Amino acid sequence: MGLLFLIFAAFKVFFNPVLGCQIPFNDVSLIGNATHSSDTLIEAAYRNGKLEGFFPNPATGWHDVVSNPLSYFDPWPPGVSQSGSRPLIVVKYCFADDAIYNLFPTLVRDAWNVWYLDSGLGIPSEQNGHRLWFNHAPLPDNTNKDNKSCYLKDGRFNTIFPPETVMILAQPYGRAGASSTTGYIPKSKNPIPYRHRMWLGAALATHPFGKSVIAHEIGHILGLIREHQRADRDHYVAFQCHNLRGYAEMKIQVEMHPKRPGDTIDLICYNPAVAKLYNFASADYTIGGLMQGTRFEFRTHGSVYDLDSIMHYGSTQFAQHWPEEVDSMPLVKWQARGPNFDPKGKVPTPKNADPIWEAQKPSRLDVERLKWLYPWDPRRPSK
Repeated sequence: MGLLFLIFAAFKVFFNPVLGCQIPFNDVSLIGNATHSSDTLIEAAYRNGKLEGFFPNPATGWHDVVSNPLSYFDPWPPGVSQSGSRPLIVVKYCFADDAIYNLFPTLVRDAWNVWYLDSGLGIPSEQNGHRLWFNHAPLPDNTNKDNKSCYLKDGRFNTIFPPETVMILAQPYGRAGASSTTGYIPKSKNPIPYRHRMWLGAALATHPFGKSVIAHEIGHILGLIREHQRADRDHYVAFQCHNLRGYAEMKIQVEMHPKRPGDTIDLICYNPAVAKLYNFASADYTIGGLMQGTRFEFRTHGSVYDLDSIMHYGSTQFAQHWPEEVDSMPLVKWQARGPNFDPKGKVPTPKNADPIWEAQKPSRLDVERLKWLYPWDPRRPSK
């Protein structure tokens, strides 16, 4: 084993994969609970026609299901959380209950500091070129401090917070997991209160990279997509679906009990809607990830591919076993990568590909994309 892989293996001892799956179809009602699993809820929604817009007519075959001009999230609008007369867009969050607040009393704020202090986003201003702020929702004056959480003690939603407030909850699966909704979800798409959510596993509170994981999730909340789901990603990285955790079991499942006629493991690996229907991790890797054909290209802002993005997965994420070489990793980078690189017919090996290190803070291009989404001058269109 080469020195690079020895270093990479040592790094993995301290940094096991902790990022979580994207919320199925950006709909919090499809998250599993005490009585129903996500798999059951997603399949029921599909059978009831709720997800029809994400799938093609079976008569047309399995073409690009995400070519439908369906946009299920937007940038946060200024009318939702505007601060006074200033052109600020303040995205507010609250903690679901005291237990989750006591786990992360400052870590979420510190993760936002990674964006605006450590990465150069800066405070919202004309000089910094953006009008975005992410802030713990303040309590109104004279509010009972026992009512500081998103939920009241009796389990009802706390109406002192606007219904668009981002609710931070305990991760229902995986102590070191994390997941979030993406961008602003219009009320017309989902009218429920606290439809913007972030789930955090308890282990992140003491994890050495917990802050950077939460910074990644904040990127999703603000509307950023995973970099490795770009349409041009194959010129830079190689996705190896068979190395994902649970691949063998999923292959057997779809062969023995397909949810749709004609479903195959290849469709689950490379078709975002089908991946979500089976609730498989490949949904976090498929090109577009249900955003292609909506505004996915807009969110990459026509920029170069960014391996340093905090929105890019590393090589160990969702790996089914301890990866020692690039041929056992779900995602690796081509050594000869570039816009003119042709990956057709090539298989990753230690001679032509390398592991990807996960970023610990947003890159320069991540910051530029947020400034593009939320420019200081509100007259400049961001879409």
